[in-house]
Parts: sequence; structure tokens; C-alpha cells
Amino acid sequence: MENKIYELLLEMKKEIKDEFKTLHKRIDGLENQTLHGFRETKLHIENRNKEKDLMIDFMQDKITDLERKYYELSKKLEN
Repeated sequence: MENKIYELLLEMKKEIKDEFKTLHKRIDGLENQTLHGFRETKLHIENRNKEKDLMIDFMQDKITDLERKYYELSKKLEN
């Protein structure tokens, strides 16, 4: 009888250990997915910021061109 109880306890211990390992692997997998998601989000934000910076530069160039043309036209009108 004692041997049967001991065998059952060993079997339960093994099952608990296996379940713990499985749970630990799932947690590791979720951590990796979360970190990957954070990295992708960070890259997406960085790319959006670069696009915004390029758009600002483009618009500033356009404004400079318009100011130059306005100045040239005003000079022509003065003459």
C-alpha cells in the first residue's frame, strides 16, 4: 500500500514538473512575442517620424521657393 502511494506521489510530482515546464515555455513565448511587438511598434514610430521630418523639409523648401518667387515678382513689379 505504501509503495502504491509513493508511486502515485512520484507520478504526481512528475506531472506537476511537466506542467510547470509547459507553463514556463508558454510564458517565455509570450514574452518573446511582446518584445517583438514592442520592437515593431518602435520601428513603426521611428519610420513615421522620419516621414514627418521629410515632409517638413519638403514643405520648408516649397515655402522658400514661394518666398523667392514672390520677391522676384515684387522686384519686377517695382520696375
